Amino acid sequence: MDIERVAERHCIVGAGPGGLAAARAFLNLGLDIDVFERHSAIGGIWDRSNPGTPMYESAHFISSRDMSAFHGFKMPADYPDYPNHRQILAYLRAFAGAYGLDEHVHLSTSVERAEWDGSHWQVTTSDGVTRPYLTLTCANGTQWFPSMPSYPGQDLFTGTIIHSNAYSDGTQFLGKRVLVVGAGNSGVDIACDAARFAELAEISVRRGYHLIPKHIFGKPADALGAADLPAPAQAGQRQPIGSRMAEAGPSIVRDAPDPQRSDPPPSSPRGSGRAPGHRLFRR
Repeated sequence: MDIERVAERHCIVGAGPGGLAAARAFLNLGLDIDVFERHSAIGGIWDRSNPGTPMYESAHFISSRDMSAFHGFKMPADYPDYPNHRQILAYLRAFAGAYGLDEHVHLSTSVERAEWDGSHWQVTTSDGVTRPYLTLTCANGTQWFPSMPSYPGQDLFTGTIIHSNAYSDGTQFLGKRVLVVGAGNSGVDIACDAARFAELAEISVRRGYHLIPKHIFGKPADALGAADLPAPAQAGQRQPIGSRMAEAGPSIVRDAPDPQRSDPPPSSPRGSGRAPGHRLFRR
């Protein structure tokens, strides 16, 4: 490959969802690209064999199948409403294959250094080669390095403290009393695992949260439209969707089945903090 041709190429770091989306966009514009992936396979954090990934065994997509896809490339119709991490990984690799993206990915090759020389990015990779690129797109992700909090008296605690980044599966909680701090996506997932495996499971939050079930009226919550909800009490009267959901009664949310599991829903971990002022989860 001649130097002039190399100098017209574009560099993408990472072959996870972001890197693959960028790669397709560049190729659609007729641009030449190199995608560098330090792991031995495509998939980013969705590949649990990728060292350092924060992916845990029970992880699944937080948005539903039909509302989550690359443009023009839907997820398989036989996927459940909320695909698990293995299915997402298979989908990412199918996407890469369908658009020929994998042909442009350099696996087991990390970017060690990138410097702008005034006209190009001089990119040095782990194979010791430095190449010039017109643009540099970093799609290496934001979830690889945990941000660990510290608490007064933490050094006196005799138990185990881990970040969600180091969590693997619920068997880590067997016979233990578990406190999950935070109710973000990972916190809620891990709290549910703790409720199934731990001797005691509790969750601590700084404020009240509106926790919406994954399914409402049999539909994924993110696919629910206003037309799916009960009509307001009086014609022409405007009423918030949340109020209309609450008026529909507890039957719409009680023990909603999880498409990923065949066993009964676990008991909910107890929470601390002010509860939201709605009736949605009252029975």
